[in-house]
Amino acid sequence: MNEDIYRLLKERFNLCVDEPDEVVYTSAAAALLEQPAMQKLLAIYQPLVMGKEQIVAEVYAASWFRRPMLALIYLLSKYRMAPNLSLDNLTLYVCRADGYYNVYFRFNKAELLQSPSTEEEAGEWVRTQLETFFHETIAPFFHSIERAGSAKASLLWGQLPTSLEYEYGVIMASSESEAVKESIDSLYKTVKALDPAIFHRKRNPLDVKFQYTEAIDDPEKQMRMKYACCHYYKVEGGRYCYTCPRSSESERVQRRMEHRAKLNKTI
Repeated sequence: MNEDIYRLLKERFNLCVDEPDEVVYTSAAAALLEQPAMQKLLAIYQPLVMGKEQIVAEVYAASWFRRPMLALIYLLSKYRMAPNLSLDNLTLYVCRADGYYNVYFRFNKAELLQSPSTEEEAGEWVRTQLETFFHETIAPFFHSIERAGSAKASLLWGQLPTSLEYEYGVIMASSESEAVKESIDSLYKTVKALDPAIFHRKRNPLDVKFQYTEAIDDPEKQMRMKYACCHYYKVEGGRYCYTCPRSSESERVQRRMEHRAKLNKTI
């Protein structure tokens, strides 16, 4: 079964046990807590993603942790297992992929930690895995980005809630068993109830409320807006995303009109 899990981790969550293909940059994840190493990574990554300012690389680097976060939640929910996601156990790879660049984390030591058998012990163990991941993996990495660049921690943490909410919806609408869905629902509530101190924040950055706007292609539907800007508008040829909180409603109205006009031409 472990082989199937590791295959899932690579294909869906960019976590691997072997070195990925077409590597253009690599570093021990823990080494990136040092400011010179993080500055070097951001300087290398910015032109790869055509960022006009370094803050693009900083925000994108924060988003790399969306998939490991979702992988941990999924494995805890479905298998009561947890991969070792400590920075000391991860190596970061920036890889070329069909004209774009993707980031993988490789496990230096592949191990899947198993939950205790009793329900009470399992519940505490699951919470500890989540707290450890956010407190000892993501928080130090984000602090290193903040020290090496200009992005504030609030913006970096803001890259995670939208993916968390989206993945929750995908799983709850999937063919997963009701038992898995109940476990996922319980775990998402646990994540949003974690002590803010775990994140070094005054409030839990994952416990947020989303705004909605009219869907770009259908006036009868609503679309969830991103919780924080991804700074794609600072990429060469980029613009505000339709669901960007920085975009005004008048801009979204114009985008809807343009998009629907194109759709009508293809009918």
